[in-house]
Amino acid sequence: MSAPMPLRLVIVGCSLAGLRAAQAARREGFEGSVVLVGREEHLPYDRPPLSKGFLVDDHAEATFFVGADDLTALDVDVRLGVAATGLDAAAKSVITGQKRIGYDKLIIATGGDARLLVDIDHSPRHLLDSGHADFYTPGGLRRLAGHLHPGGVFALWSDDPPDADFAAVLAEVFETAEAHVVSFDNPYGGGKCANTVYVARLGAR
Repeated sequence: MSAPMPLRLVIVGCSLAGLRAAQAARREGFEGSVVLVGREEHLPYDRPPLSKGFLVDDHAEATFFVGADDLTALDVDVRLGVAATGLDAAAKSVITGQKRIGYDKLIIATGGDARLLVDIDHSPRHLLDSGHADFYTPGGLRRLAGHLHPGGVFALWSDDPPDADFAAVLAEVFETAEAHVVSFDNPYGGGKCANTVYVARLGAR
């Protein structure tokens, strides 16, 4: 019996949020490949407060949150200056112009808009790690919602059919919650596949 192929995690956004996501993945024991891709031209750095002294100091340097040695230790494939222009969820690939980056797990950490898409487990009921269970409770989802701006959107990809109980939990935390069935051709096994995408939105407040 052949060994399973290693998973690939793609993180869109070379921002501090993207970097922290990569560090968290390694800290939690993710051993697959990690690709950090974004239109940013440099790694995230600490932006000093604006002052007259800073503006006139030509030699002032930004302090980067990580260096080359840190990224080597993390074993992260960083692709700066590569903008993600689309997402093919059916094929599980991020589109970057004329190229595609395939993924098994995806995190969008662009930071520009108030939306968050996660693909953590097979589904809210079929977990890859029992430690994830709290995430799908009202308390776990409220903690996640705390990272969104008013009107922000949270979306979750699930391999299972719509789960009425989980949809009810989403509705308890968010102002609106919907379950969308997405059908697509299976390029590996043939035939059609169907997954569920839960979309929940906070109130505008």
